[in-house]
Amino acid sequence: MVADYLRLRWELWRLERDYRNAITDVRRKIEEAKAKNSSEQEIALIGAKGPDADLRYEDDVRQVHTQYLVSKAQRLVVPTPKLGDPDLWEKSPYTPQSHLTSRGMTELRSTIRAEEKARIELYLLWIPSVIGVIGALIGLAAILSKVK
Repeated sequence: MVADYLRLRWELWRLERDYRNAITDVRRKIEEAKAKNSSEQEIALIGAKGPDADLRYEDDVRQVHTQYLVSKAQRLVVPTPKLGDPDLWEKSPYTPQSHLTSRGMTELRSTIRAEEKARIELYLLWIPSVIGVIGALIGLAAILSKVK
């Protein structure tokens, strides 16, 4: 639970670091090409790798979030969206895997939240009763201690 969330944060941090390194590498190569007086076409070819890094980063982030949400849903025994539904799943252009669309993530998150809320409400239902019994026992103990 907490370990899964920490793993998610770690993976997102790692992806962001790799993305920043890729962008920095492209900028450095462009500066080197300009210093060598390379043609505009060569510089544009190097610069074309930047948008690809953006799309790859977004795809990887979606994949990590999908894995996290699906594993959480499976642990809570919550139904996950049907894999063939094009509104909820999309094919990754970079990997053979599919990941949830924004709508799919939103629906799965709301289902997970509803299940977690229902589970917490079971415990919260008993808290006032337990506190009432404890208060009654304390009151009874106070009365019995004065009688002696």
